[in-house]
Amino acid sequence: VWDHNCDNPDFPITILNDPAAKAFVDGSAFHLYAGDITALTTVRNAHPDKNLYFTEQWTGAGGTFDGDLQWHIKNVIIGSMRNWSRVALEWNLANDPSFGPHTPGGCTQCKGALTIDGNAVTRNVSYYIVAHASKFVPPGSVRLGSTATTQLPNAVFR
Repeated sequence: VWDHNCDNPDFPITILNDPAAKAFVDGSAFHLYAGDITALTTVRNAHPDKNLYFTEQWTGAGGTFDGDLQWHIKNVIIGSMRNWSRVALEWNLANDPSFGPHTPGGCTQCKGALTIDGNAVTRNVSYYIVAHASKFVPPGSVRLGSTATTQLPNAVFR
């Protein structure tokens, strides 16, 4: 339920508050184009028996590699994990040099993790955002509690 921005955690909470609807819902999904990543914890506190998923955040053609890498690691990877998400996904997997294909009206500047140009493949910042976390957090890992600090954002896994 939801699969939209972190600025309206009340929507999934309202759906999950309805026992008839809740029976058919696995969890709630979020993006971070608006709001704060702590919205996931707000939903978890209201319904700790339901899953949370971070399903989308884009990097754009006008971004910088270092700026995007730092922001996404802090907010998407670490932020979603510290706020009970089961996944942290970037948007999207691959595109061509013209940022296609996309649906009419879709994002014309969203960079895929990979840019595919004929036989050439370029790894973009989203590739490294996910790769960095994936290298150190293998499947089956469990997040442990850790102290939050502004100097060193962190998430700890066993």
